[in-house]
Amino acid sequence: MKKFFVKAIPHAVAVTVFVSVSCALFPRLFDGYELRQSDIEHFIGMSKEIADYRILHDGEEPLWTNSMFGGMPAYQISVIHGSNYVRQIDAILKLGLPAPVGIVFMAMLGFYILCLCMRVNPWLGMAGGLAFGLASFNVLFLAAGHVSKVNAVAYLAPTLGGLLLAMRGKWLAGGALFALFFSLHLSANHLQITYYLAIMLAAVGIGEAVFALRRKQFSDWWKGAVAVFCGALLAVLPSAGNLATTREYSEFTTRGATELTTNADGTPISEAKQTGLDPSYILEYNLGAGELFSVLIPDIKGGRSGALGSEKEINKVIQKEARALPDERMADQFVQNLASMSRYWGEQQFSGGAFYLGAAAFLLFLLGLFFASDQLKWPALLLSLLSLSLALKSEGGLNGFFIDTVPLYNKFRDTKMILVLLQLLVPLMGVLFLQRLLTDPDFKKSKKWLYATGGGLVGLLLLFFLAPSTFFSLQSLSEEARFSALMSSPDMAPEQLEFASQLFTSLDGIRENIMKADIGRSLGFMAVMLFLVLMSFWKRLPAWSVIALTSLVVLIDQFTVNRRYVNDDRDKNVYRHYVKADEKYLPYDAGVPDDLILETEKTGVKDFDEVKKKLLDGMKDGVFSRVRNREKLEEVAAFGALGLRTNFRVLKLTNLTGDSETSYFHKSLGGYHGAKLKRYNELIEHRLNKELQFFADTVNALGPERTLALMPAVNMLNARYIVYAASQPPMLNQAACGAAWFVSALQEASTADEEMKLLATLVPDSVCIVASSDSGKLRAPVAADSSWGITLEEYGTRRLSYRSTSAVEAPAVFSEIYYPAGWTCTIDGEEVPYVRVNYVLRGIMVPAGEHEIVWEFDPPSFRKYAGVSLAGSWLLILLLAGTAVVEIRRLLKQS
Repeated sequence: MKKFFVKAIPHAVAVTVFVSVSCALFPRLFDGYELRQSDIEHFIGMSKEIADYRILHDGEEPLWTNSMFGGMPAYQISVIHGSNYVRQIDAILKLGLPAPVGIVFMAMLGFYILCLCMRVNPWLGMAGGLAFGLASFNVLFLAAGHVSKVNAVAYLAPTLGGLLLAMRGKWLAGGALFALFFSLHLSANHLQITYYLAIMLAAVGIGEAVFALRRKQFSDWWKGAVAVFCGALLAVLPSAGNLATTREYSEFTTRGATELTTNADGTPISEAKQTGLDPSYILEYNLGAGELFSVLIPDIKGGRSGALGSEKEINKVIQKEARALPDERMADQFVQNLASMSRYWGEQQFSGGAFYLGAAAFLLFLLGLFFASDQLKWPALLLSLLSLSLALKSEGGLNGFFIDTVPLYNKFRDTKMILVLLQLLVPLMGVLFLQRLLTDPDFKKSKKWLYATGGGLVGLLLLFFLAPSTFFSLQSLSEEARFSALMSSPDMAPEQLEFASQLFTSLDGIRENIMKADIGRSLGFMAVMLFLVLMSFWKRLPAWSVIALTSLVVLIDQFTVNRRYVNDDRDKNVYRHYVKADEKYLPYDAGVPDDLILETEKTGVKDFDEVKKKLLDGMKDGVFSRVRNREKLEEVAAFGALGLRTNFRVLKLTNLTGDSETSYFHKSLGGYHGAKLKRYNELIEHRLNKELQFFADTVNALGPERTLALMPAVNMLNARYIVYAASQPPMLNQAACGAAWFVSALQEASTADEEMKLLATLVPDSVCIVASSDSGKLRAPVAADSSWGITLEEYGTRRLSYRSTSAVEAPAVFSEIYYPAGWTCTIDGEEVPYVRVNYVLRGIMVPAGEHEIVWEFDPPSFRKYAGVSLAGSWLLILLLAGTAVVEIRRLLKQS
């Protein structure tokens, strides 16, 4: 028993160190502050109706929301799959720590578990855990609010550990660990990271098979492979509900196929875009070739976006150079222009910071690829080259092959995220190298290669430091093109040319200093790490001191870079990266238009006060319990009550695909989401954006009323109010068609392109467009009925009830977004077929007379797989319990 507790000491120390370092990364979280996360603000805005619905309906999941893009499934916004108990396991493993802290802690612990599975010295595993957890990817994306992404990354390492343990002889424990951590990874719900994990597991699994065959140990590999396969099946079950609805939903999103053949500007749609995302969109945030070095030199291209003049030290340099100019007016213009230029000059549209993996860790990684004795180094080499190649921005070469050929690859964007594989492999190969260095007496035979490899990398960085502009451009491609065009312009006066030349020369000088500072920094950490390696190689330092000092170097190196992206800096006593709970969870303030809409519309809601009170009571729990501004909570509850009892939309004249604020208060024609419904996104690109531009160009000449009457897409989407300024009353759109209406005529379209074209001239309150394939399901009325009408009786995200009156059978259009997987329509209790009309809306035939029409959203995929998730959760728990009993008994016998 004593031996058992002695062996547990490094594990206890590791957990303590990981918790301490993770907490130190986000110290203000323990002083009453929250991390400032822009994507969380967007999430709160776009999920507001969903959260309100849960409160009003005592926890029932809405599954659909009308608050964004006219309406869409809530699957990839906020759906709680209550039968997936893996979420509770996730919370336990993170020790109840605040989300950012808990995720970084789990990343460190997960890597430590991987090292234990590979029989690496636990103290070395601790150093590797620090390197993996402190990779800047984790902090950058947590700071942005991409919590599910980093949570998925946190479980990459232990999932790989389970696979290796199973395939190297311990099939039961390995299979159970694989099932546990793969299920936790899937529950994090980031399928792009899962895709990259699958690539890594396949490469490693094949590599293990090859080496098992060579060593004639294939039976061990085969047992492990079966255990991993069974573990994978079991791991999928708890997330079955989410995976099933996501798979169903993806077919109809921007990741799915399109029926259009032309873009909004009339150009032909590329073959790649017809089946997935456009290559330029996929690679929009990938890296230029030189920027790949940011994995070991964070500011090789400036690191993060932002104006040069926003940094005090750089601003001093700008002011100093401006004073050397002869003309004061020219000096002011020089300062203004140079200070506004970007600190970042890579090829991404925007950069929050570098994917820095640590200079010290990268040196050990390179040495590991050469000298680690574990067979994993060959799959690691392949995966490293693959991830670096696919992180590039080029549309040709390997990227082009993967986009055009590899299944599902064109469904994801920002594919530089495949660098998460390198993030895992860098510390892993590093600790495997140190393991051999510290334990293998034959390692001295590799003396010359060790000197050449370590010295070569340090020497390369020394060359970079001495002549950075020789190896790297100091301007982005767009800046180079702009400068070249400027200098070759015949209209430029000599003094203007001289001014521009001085401006870009100064810009290059400032950026060279930024680059050199980080090259020197990385060079220093590499030199220290190489010195420790050589001291160990020459037996001048004991193993324990090498491990301790390596951990310290890795910690200082990567922790200090992360503090660039999340720190305690203040601007006028306001933290740049932290906010109080009121600001975090109540991110938007109602403007004049919002208040006027609320006051106007709430008078028509009979139970407004009761609904508002229930919402306010429900906000006493969860994150809202941290909010102190009760007056603002009342305001939020009021807007929630209005939203859950009315069904009109608000159009804000802004970026339709980047606005979650409108969704926080109203049902919006716009929104903010990466997986919009494909048809609605096409409507935005082809019609709504054009109608917004038409409004801006025409409203002063024709007036608001006549201009709005000529905007058919806006009107068929029931945009009752138009918001054009936060301080001005909204425009009431008299031309909005309402929640539902009868039409007297049909227009048939044989193709999707024709449908979209017809929308431009549609008179939506009397005519609807129907595809030729559905034309037989709708029939024009024999005559129009001047008294016909449809009124909304009850609004709900999962149920809408209408009352219709008509003297004749007629087609009805509902201002609800068409989605065929889950919606059913009944008339007086009898289900009727519905069709897509006006490209994105729903239509049905309504018999003559008075009728109750009910739309219900009850997707079979959600109901069917809830039971599967529950059964899978319990099976996983039983497997883990059984395996734990077996392993604990074995350990106790050994001790």
